[in-house]
Amino acid sequence: MVYFIGHVDTTMSWRRLREHSLEEGNHVTARTVGAALTDWLAEHVPWRTYAASWVFLVVVLSAAEYVADGSHEDVVRNPVDYASLYRSVPSLPVGDDLDVAGIVRQMQATADEYDFTCLAAVHIGYPLRVALVKTPEWDTIILINPVVVAGEGGERVSRGEETSAFGGVPQTVARLFPVTVRDREGFHLFDHREDAHCVRHLLGQMDGDPFV
Repeated sequence: MVYFIGHVDTTMSWRRLREHSLEEGNHVTARTVGAALTDWLAEHVPWRTYAASWVFLVVVLSAAEYVADGSHEDVVRNPVDYASLYRSVPSLPVGDDLDVAGIVRQMQATADEYDFTCLAAVHIGYPLRVALVKTPEWDTIILINPVVVAGEGGERVSRGEETSAFGGVPQTVARLFPVTVRDREGFHLFDHREDAHCVRHLLGQMDGDPFV
């Protein structure tokens, strides 16, 4: 056993063994050998990194399974439950190979339950660039990977009161409108004040700018 430790790393292992043996009166015991080996493993084997990687993998696979399972797709989620964790988290672009239909259904169910006209996927715990906008005509628009088209609109300024789906005190915010947005499906013009406030509010939230 002693030979094994010296063979792995002669300098470091024997030094650690001598240090631990001082507590036993310079006698090598099973405890000192175990303590020296534990120290060596802690220094040379990045177990925390491996553990974190496995935990991350399990979380990702669980989330993917949750979205894919149709029995969970229409669950209403309260955004207030996710505020402290996701308020300042930037949302990632949605890849072409990712089906977000289940997430969209959860967003629609949540918007209906809490009477939201503006909702982002991050509000219900999915930091992806997906937004739901209800227009005054009661048409619901789903935006995937939306970005503002520079130079299209923005000639007027509107000051209005906005409230985050995450909760908190309403704030009076100035927004430029009209606003043109390009997403995965094409271009969308929002020329109503309420729509402009909604879209720009959601874009800021998806960029990780906390609305407090």
